[in-house]
Amino acid sequence: LGVLAHSIDRRVEATSGLIASRRFWRKYNRMRRMRVDKRSISNMLIMYVWGLRRRHPWCSIFSRHHGDFINSAKRVLILQVLLFEMMTICALLLGTEQKIGPLPSALGSAMVAVAMSLPIPSVLNRIFARPLPELYFVPLLEEGAAATVFSSVLVVLAFLTGEVSEMGDGGGT
Repeated sequence: LGVLAHSIDRRVEATSGLIASRRFWRKYNRMRRMRVDKRSISNMLIMYVWGLRRRHPWCSIFSRHHGDFINSAKRVLILQVLLFEMMTICALLLGTEQKIGPLPSALGSAMVAVAMSLPIPSVLNRIFARPLPELYFVPLLEEGAAATVFSSVLVVLAFLTGEVSEMGDGGGT
């Protein structure tokens, strides 16, 4: 799998190179713009295919966007790390019984496996993250719009925390 992915990368780099990279970052900006534009079924489908080609651990190895900075070799490495992680977690939980409240043992084991596997993809995202180059940066929101979103989030948080504090003292006097 790795050898095939590497040969695809070499062929793409030899034919496209910098032009493919520029096209990728322009497409990336278009996808960012679609997120804040008017929502529609066609935009949703385009974003779905974009995300599948860019983020799916299996499909993205061979269908990645040409010019993407995460090449197929890195994607194979990510897939191998995720598979190793799942095998390790299964080996750790094999033969154990997880009891979480009234939940059945199988569901408790599944919840523990999910909790144990969450940090690894986050770390991989941090390792392979790359900021958008300044050359291709297009601001999506005006300063006033960003402040409006931030203030709206603060209002919702204040409302939620206000509801929690008014619930009472748990039956005490």
